[in-house]
Amino acid sequence: MPAPIPPPKPGKATPPPIDPGVFRNVTSIRRLIDEAAELSVRATSGLSAAELRGINPMRNIGRNGRNVAMSAMRIHRLRALAVQKLAEAYKQTRSHQA
Repeated sequence: MPAPIPPPKPGKATPPPIDPGVFRNVTSIRRLIDEAAELSVRATSGLSAAELRGINPMRNIGRNGRNVAMSAMRIHRLRALAVQKLAEAYKQTRSHQA
């Protein structure tokens, strides 16, 4: 749970509320960037999404019986998808600056 927002100092005005549309855009951009990062890590590590989420640093990776290398084409497709998501996030930032 995030830390509570501290009350304003005496004599200081409270900041204006965040516009819901701006908040929605920021969360959408952040989601795209997070998804792109996950795809890139998956391509680099060769792990599936389920394996990546279930990594335990105290346990050896690849001990679950499925030690299959990811094909070069699959790695390329994951990286291409990551680039597409970053491009979409960039477009959203550019369209909201105007």
